[in-house]
Amino acid sequence: MELQGRIKKLELFGALVELADGREGLLHLSQLERSAPGRSGPPPKIGDAVTVWVSKVNAAGGAIFLTLDKPVEVEWRDLAEGQVWRGKVVRVEQFGVFLDIGAEKPGLIHVRELTADRVEHANEVVKEGAELEAKVIGVDRRRRRLDLSVRALEAEMIQAVATDELPAVTAMGMLLGAAMANAEAGARGGKRERRAKKGVDAAREDLLQRTLAKHRT
Repeated sequence: MELQGRIKKLELFGALVELADGREGLLHLSQLERSAPGRSGPPPKIGDAVTVWVSKVNAAGGAIFLTLDKPVEVEWRDLAEGQVWRGKVVRVEQFGVFLDIGAEKPGLIHVRELTADRVEHANEVVKEGAELEAKVIGVDRRRRRLDLSVRALEAEMIQAVATDELPAVTAMGMLLGAAMANAEAGARGGKRERRAKKGVDAAREDLLQRTLAKHRT
């Protein structure tokens, strides 16, 4: 159970948390000393607001034991390549971003799997706190490593839209083919070749924009 509270007192054994309903819960010292996946920064201090989860309830004494670690929603054994998950970006590094999908550890989206465009730093594409959908491209259960890709998912979506619009895409392909044929036929005529190349580029851009526009709607 997820609860909101505030650090009321620090003791040698941990911290007392005053919950929103007036009850008190205990955060064990180990919760204040270590860094858990998805949690960064210094340990909480007196007066800090915290989000906690109930880890155990002593029915006899009424004691409530709390944790700062969000319970695992996705087990490693349930993860497989090809799955699509939605999660929150919890860390951004130059080489990529870490996406929390509810598993024991966040998954890594390498910078080359964020977009087809070349970027120097992942923060050029996405910021911490953003929500993303990504496709599982690798699961290492022994090392507890999860590799994800936004690029692969977007490529599949564009392909699916193109398949749905097969007649339009086929017609566009014919236009492209004709423009390219004209370019080859006019190889000796510089102006004609340049006009044909512009036609090819314009047709490709039009196809891409129509495909993406339908995906967004």
